[in-house]
Amino acid sequence: IRSGAGTIFFTEAEMLKENGHEVFLFTTNKPPFVDENYKYFGYFPDFLNYQDSNPFELINLLFKNIYNLEAANKFHKFIKDVKPDIIHIHDMGELTPSILEICKKNNIPTFITIHGPDFFCPNESLLIGNKQLCRKESCIKGNYLEPMLNSCLIHRKVPYYVLVKFWIQKLIQKKYRDKIKYICPSKAIFNLAKISGINENQLTVIHNSIDAEFLNNQYLDNPASNYFLYVGRLEYKKGLHYLIEAMKKLSGEIQLHIVGTGYAEKEFRALTDKYKLNNIKF
Repeated sequence: IRSGAGTIFFTEAEMLKENGHEVFLFTTNKPPFVDENYKYFGYFPDFLNYQDSNPFELINLLFKNIYNLEAANKFHKFIKDVKPDIIHIHDMGELTPSILEICKKNNIPTFITIHGPDFFCPNESLLIGNKQLCRKESCIKGNYLEPMLNSCLIHRKVPYYVLVKFWIQKLIQKKYRDKIKYICPSKAIFNLAKISGINENQLTVIHNSIDAEFLNNQYLDNPASNYFLYVGRLEYKKGLHYLIEAMKKLSGEIQLHIVGTGYAEKEFRALTDKYKLNNIKF
């Protein structure tokens, strides 16, 4: 599992099962994300593999990544088979908003968890030019001219495709928005959702869970463990540059250990050297 949304997806499914609920999972057939022996694996649409595609296949995949008709058709058959009382969507991703039409057709109560800013921002980070925090709220309100003016997508291989895809998918989501309830993992996401035009009555805050055993970890109360730990991708969208700047305000005795790799690793190391922070270890 490489994403936070994926972690919550499986954790929440197990919690529901433990409390007596019947849970059915639907995703793409990308291994090893799901077990190929799973009873309903045959319903899962194909994972969009760009690496092994010829130019003609690639064009088809780009359209499919905007509106995945295969995912919609297979999801419809899946719904007819398992007959769920509730549909809970965590990350439409390659399934695309095409599945929202199926939810409406079957008239099943649908919830979407908004896991992060990628739900509102074509740059997926609320960062202008991939570095500084965007405070204009233009894209959140539906004005997608700003990413072109601010070069927000310049680091993407096909920036205009990313923007067009985001715009079309938002139009589709807006079409079905009134029939959906939204779960926000934080008050910050809740506020962004309101700015985007979602009715407050459709929003609720449910924080992500954590294993209770973690809170009993002996190291939490150990004075010898006098450091902060960051584990994750080394990218600006994670806000790591703000964390490095914040370390300037702390005593040199308190350390920050950074674990991970990413395209911005050299820049973060250079930023650490610039501030002469000997209390940061990569």
